[in-house]
Amino acid sequence: MSKIIMIVILTFVWALLAGEFNLFNLAVGLVLSVLSLYFVRTLLPAEPITGVKLLRLAVYPFYIIGQIYLASFAVIKMIFTNAEMQIVQTETTLKNDFLRTLLGNSITLTPGTILLDRTDTHLTVLRLHEKSDTTDSAAAVKGTIEQKLTKIEKVL
Repeated sequence: MSKIIMIVILTFVWALLAGEFNLFNLAVGLVLSVLSLYFVRTLLPAEPITGVKLLRLAVYPFYIIGQIYLASFAVIKMIFTNAEMQIVQTETTLKNDFLRTLLGNSITLTPGTILLDRTDTHLTVLRLHEKSDTTDSAAAVKGTIEQKLTKIEKVL
C-alpha cells in the first residue's frame, strides 16, 4: 500500500477517534500519521509474512476474539470452583515461525493460560484447570487454536 494512502487512512482514523472532523484534528492527525509511519518503517523493519493463506489469516482475529470470550466464562467458573495451576509442556506441529509465534500470543491472550517459553516447536504454558479435569493437558492448552492455524499455513 502506498505511503500516501496509509497517511490518508491514519489521518482519517485519527479524526474519527477524536470525534470531530475539523481543521485542527485533521492537521494533528496528518502530523502524527507521518511521524508514525516514519518511525515504524525506520525503527521496526518487518519481514514479509510468507507461507500463510492471507485470506484465512485476515479472518483469524475474529476467531481468536470468540475464543477469548468463551474461555473467559470457563475461567470465571473455575475461579469460583476448585481450580489449580499446572505447567504444561507441549509440541506444536506448525512449521511456520510466524504462526508458531501467533499460537504463543493466542495462548497468552486466552484467559487461563500464559505462555512461559517457546523454543522452536516446544511450548511451556502455565494453565489454570479444574482439579477434576482429566483431559490431555497439552491438547487442552492448544485447543482448537492450533488446528485453526494449521488451516492458515500453506503446505510447502
